[in-house]
Amino acid sequence: MQVVRAERWCVELDDAGGKHRDDVWFRVDAQTYAQALNVNEGKKITFTPHAEGC
Repeated sequence: MQVVRAERWCVELDDAGGKHRDDVWFRVDAQTYAQALNVNEGKKITFTPHAEGC
């Protein structure tokens, strides 16, 4: 098997890091992305990003 292109899973957060940073994108793993899909806007989510930006 050959990896042609790595998957990119990204989430956008408001008030990122509790520092009122809005509309910040983070690259995350697939499990974190699935978790974020089930969180209502305005609710807190905690995760360790792979990178900032997407």
